[in-house]
Amino acid sequence: MKFLDAFFANAADVGPDGRCFVLGGGIEGIIVNSIPTVIPAVALFLRIRFDRQECGQTHTLRLDLSCPDGSNREAVVEAQLAPNADHRSLREGATTQVAMSVYGIPVNKSGEFSFNLLLNGETIVAVPLNVVLEPLDQRASRDG
Repeated sequence: MKFLDAFFANAADVGPDGRCFVLGGGIEGIIVNSIPTVIPAVALFLRIRFDRQECGQTHTLRLDLSCPDGSNREAVVEAQLAPNADHRSLREGATTQVAMSVYGIPVNKSGEFSFNLLLNGETIVAVPLNVVLEPLDQRASRDG
């Protein structure tokens, strides 16, 4: 197995034919007006390459969340992946695209949230998302 890439978006989905559909992709951080607050939703899109011998098996993908206040949320989202070798591909094995949506993320402190992805219990990547409190002077000028 090889982790290929991941990014955040406002919304993401993967169709039955494997094509991905992304709205507002490429988010690296979120600016909030106040803390505490709740991030209503964020999607994480990722691609994983499975070798031929890993195809035909069921793999468990789990997303855990580590928050800057030191709290952790385990198994925020969990998915079962069953990659099949693609005989039309020029490569051996299969690339699987996954969209995971997380709802109602509590923000009690600004900083880096770590979206930790585990495949079959092994960490494959931690994807950071920075949450920043909008500076007071920018809020004042915006609110007028």
